[in-house]
Formats: sequence, structure tokens, C-alpha cells
Amino acid sequence: MTRISLRLFLVLAVGVLTACSSDGYKSTTSSVTGQLSDETLLRHASGGALKFSSARMITGNDAAFRSKLALINDAKTSIDAMYYIYSDDYSSSVLSEALLAAAQRGVKVRLLIDYHTNYKNLDFFTMLEKKGSLGRGSLQVRFYNRPTLEIVKDAVYLTMGCGKEAAPSNTGCGAAKIAEIERLFAGETLDGTPAAALNISNLNIGNSGLFLSGLYAKNAALMAHAVQSGQGIDPNSLMKGGASATPDDTENLKKSRGSIGHRGPAALFRG
Repeated sequence: MTRISLRLFLVLAVGVLTACSSDGYKSTTSSVTGQLSDETLLRHASGGALKFSSARMITGNDAAFRSKLALINDAKTSIDAMYYIYSDDYSSSVLSEALLAAAQRGVKVRLLIDYHTNYKNLDFFTMLEKKGSLGRGSLQVRFYNRPTLEIVKDAVYLTMGCGKEAAPSNTGCGAAKIAEIERLFAGETLDGTPAAALNISNLNIGNSGLFLSGLYAKNAALMAHAVQSGQGIDPNSLMKGGASATPDDTENLKKSRGSIGHRGPAALFRG
């Protein structure tokens, strides 16, 4: 049986430059058509050249969508689909139905999507995998741009308190927290491979998972709750003029501010 493999790629559309362009492309445009030369496209393209035996340019959204559905419906062996945004809308629903039908008739379906954009739909993709594995084929969903090891560590740092374990009397809170975090993550392995070598982690320590859920769900209140409860901060007792604030409360607030300044939210977006 002939193997049919579907690969969906984002297409970079390149416009025609005007005669008054000053962005550096003018010298490499055709004097006849005004279009970019092959040399310029290869030099400035975000990806390498694609090797294929034949191709067809599709410029209309409806025509492109019909083409995707046709490829899915004609697939006999496997489908490898890559998507950035997979929304809760009509077109995504139609696409999902086509992928499920393919899996149920015996096709091996693999869907790769962006973690940040699609985090809020994790339950949907769990359902999609479950339904897609009820037939003769299979359906697997994988995510790219998942939190790196450093991002997970930063989330633990922001939600870890400065208690006796984290802040011995002979060290500062921040340094002690970093040492404790390195100890907790040191032995993690994933399928026999050190997590540090893969730059990922599946550890959920304290409120770190809750904080990351708030981050990727864009829920600032949840992030604040994860930090406050993890570090034992009572914002009501620390309000200016609050009568219930104790010296220990004030000291904990100072430590938490110093902690965030040393390894703070800006680090969450590295990698």
C-alpha cells in the first residue's frame, strides 16, 4: 500500500516591493517583474528550502481549507499535521471531525500544536485523543513550546516560602531557595534520560504548577494566589496602616520582594 503522508506548513507570503523601497531588497528585485529574486528569498527565509517533486500555490482561505480536508479524507496510512492555533470555532470543529474519521478508519494521526496558544483547550485535546483511539487507527496530540526546565524552576522559586528549610540562619533567603531547588531537581529523569539534558521537567513542587497554570491561562489572580499562599503572605495584614501586621509579616514581605527581584518573572520567558 502506498504510504500517504500529510504535512501542513505555514506559508510565508512575500509581497512585491515598490520602486521607493529602502529596506535593502531593491537591488535584488527583478527589473522586469519587480518581484524578489530567488537569492533574496533564500537569504532572508526563516526556514530552509523545501524539497518536493510538485507544488501548487493556494491563495484563498476557503480553497486552502478544502485542500486540507481533501488530503485528510484521502489519507490511507498516516497524517502528520502541525498547527499553531487550534481554536474552538467552526473550521477547527470540521477539521477535528475529519481527523477523527481518519483515525477511526485506520489512519495513524499525529497532531502537533503550540502549547502557549492552546493551553486553555487541554481537556479538548485529551478528548480528541480518546475518541481517536476507539477505531482501527490512532490519534496522538503533542505540544511544542512547553515550559522549559528553567521556567519550571522559576515557578518553584516564586512560590517557595522562606521558612527554616529554605532560609537557614547563616544564608540569605534567595541563595538558600536556589540551593534547595537545585537539590530537588537534581535527580529527575524522563524515560531514563536526565531531565536537565532535555531541558524540560515534569515536577510540580508546592504551588509551581498552579502558578504556571495561571501564567499560560493568562489568569493574573491565580498567579498572585499561588505566590501569596506559597510564600505565606497575607496581603490584608500588610496593607499600609493595617493594625494586624506583625514584625515577622513585614520581614517575610521583604524577603519575598528580594526573592522575586533575584529570579523573577522576566526569567519565565527565557528559552
